[in-house]
Amino acid sequence: MRNLEIQLAYMKDKVREAATLEERLNALNTEVEDHKQRLHKSETEKIEIQRYAHELLDKVKKDSEALEFMVDRRIINQFLINYANPISTN
Repeated sequence: MRNLEIQLAYMKDKVREAATLEERLNALNTEVEDHKQRLHKSETEKIEIQRYAHELLDKVKKDSEALEFMVDRRIINQFLINYANPISTN
């Protein structure tokens, strides 16, 4: 009889241990799912940021190409002053 009680106590300990391990496993699975969601969100944000960065780079390239053909306002003003009043340049 004493042997059965020892075995029963041993089995109860093993069941508690298994339940504790199952709880830890469930908690870790929940944590893994949370990390997966955060990773997906981060990847989505990364893709959006890269797209926005490419758009900005394209805009800067277009603006810099447009600047090559722009004439400085000071040059135009000086030309207009010289054309309107050629005496003022002397």
